[in-house]
Amino acid sequence: MSLISLNLNHPPIEKRGGNPLENPSVSLGNLGAIWSFISGSEPTASGEVIDETIALQIITVNSCVRLIAEAIASMPLILYKRLPKGREEALDNPLHDLLTIAPNPEMSGPVFWETMVGSMALTGNSYAYVQRVGGDIDALWPLHPHKTRPMRLANNELVYSCWEGTNQANPKTYDAADILHFKLFSFDGLLGLSPIALSRQDLGIQRAATKMVGRFYANNGRPSAVMTPKEGYNPDDKMLLQVRESWQAANSGENSLKTAFVPGQWEYKAMGLNFEDIQLLDSRKYSRTEIAALFHVPSHLVGDTTRQSNTNSEQEGLSLVTYCLRPYLKKIEMEIQKSLLPTKGRTANKMCVEFDIRQLLRGDFKASMEGYQIGRTAGFFNANYILEDLGENPIGPVGDIYWMPVNYMNAENALDPNYVHPSNNPQPKAVDTTPKLIEAPKEKEPDGDERSILAKATTIGVVFKDSIGRLINRDKRDLDAITSVFTPCLRSITALSVDHFNKQMNTNWSDDKAESRIVNDICKSLEKRADNWKSEDIEAITSEEFRKALKSIAANVAREIGASTVTKE
Repeated sequence: MSLISLNLNHPPIEKRGGNPLENPSVSLGNLGAIWSFISGSEPTASGEVIDETIALQIITVNSCVRLIAEAIASMPLILYKRLPKGREEALDNPLHDLLTIAPNPEMSGPVFWETMVGSMALTGNSYAYVQRVGGDIDALWPLHPHKTRPMRLANNELVYSCWEGTNQANPKTYDAADILHFKLFSFDGLLGLSPIALSRQDLGIQRAATKMVGRFYANNGRPSAVMTPKEGYNPDDKMLLQVRESWQAANSGENSLKTAFVPGQWEYKAMGLNFEDIQLLDSRKYSRTEIAALFHVPSHLVGDTTRQSNTNSEQEGLSLVTYCLRPYLKKIEMEIQKSLLPTKGRTANKMCVEFDIRQLLRGDFKASMEGYQIGRTAGFFNANYILEDLGENPIGPVGDIYWMPVNYMNAENALDPNYVHPSNNPQPKAVDTTPKLIEAPKEKEPDGDERSILAKATTIGVVFKDSIGRLINRDKRDLDAITSVFTPCLRSITALSVDHFNKQMNTNWSDDKAESRIVNDICKSLEKRADNWKSEDIEAITSEEFRKALKSIAANVAREIGASTVTKE
């Protein structure tokens, strides 16, 4: 289906006829010099004609436009659903696939957005027709920016006229609600200004310089040598014609830079580039920097590496996103928000769109890993979030656990005058991020050794609760299953107990067999009660079993270390 074949069935709208520029029934071709000036087809001071199509033949302009268009087209444009806290991707909304995968049957998402952004960067405007079927958005079709323009009618209504696929006297007229209009800087907010039209004089100089350099090489600008007549020798016209033809044959095409030999009395003088020639070549480098500045593109990305270093290359990469791409992204997002998403009714402002720019903002691998590590240890990233951000699969429920630094304080507790930080009290109080399972039961307070070990085992309690939950979901709760699930957690508690009593008794006891025996005894004890565990009682079960395991491990480790001390004596 092509855009030209769309039947809009839009009634003709009367246009104001006082100003020929406001009346699309007047052929633009008849406006002569006025249209030539507006479109840029009038030659510049350098004698070069510059418009958007010709400007693309300038390699730096082409590089800048492609860089901007391809960079934005490669970013995912994501439709989000706002939640009471946070947001989530609206994968079930038809508009999500329309914006990301295929805006219309003939274009993929990246091709469509590359077309939109490229037109926007070149002409200052890009337009897309919103095709609706039964009130729902069915497709987005790009319109040629040179053949579409906004108009304001006598009743102050905004419409868009398009000459694409029509003759000059009968343009199509679209309601403003059916057009997505992305624009750059504008004087009136209706029509963006073309960067090419505003800089056509400088671009004309660049194009003229390019042609001059082309002629310089085509004709060898300065030949390798010049043959001048010696004093007293006056060749006739026939001889001069022979000299010129011989010279041109020897200094063009494959014979470039060769010396021609002609009859007569001639003197050979070698020639090279002078300062004017060198400045001509340097001016092209300057023009490259100026054009990059026109599009806010860091110059090293279009081939000018004269001022690039390892220290500033990453910063310039960030400046591309901040100062070049971000204005485009924000204008596209807000235009979609305004025109395609509900602004009234119950669903108003419950959807939003945003480009995902994380890939462009991400540094090198080492810097990224350090950032993830900081977020993980600070407690606002978990393992599954990091893996998802890296494009990897999650590792299960254990990856959803957040770490909590034990020397940090919950901000809510700062307002509680009765709160005592764990560093001043061996028995920590439960806060929002700390599970209740590590609180000692009220019927029996732990002794001093248990409280000291408990303060260090805070985060282990979370893993212990997860182990109980996984065992409850298993069909078999035999010793093998319990050993495989609980051994890592029990080993950690045992290690904390060994460290505590070694410091208390001033020993350096270590016995892997004894530690394994202690852990195995705890697993056997858990096996006797595991069949009676129910998921609805997991909080009470965890609290009771964690207390028993901690008490048993501490007592057995203290006994083993004490026995080894007596044996040595």
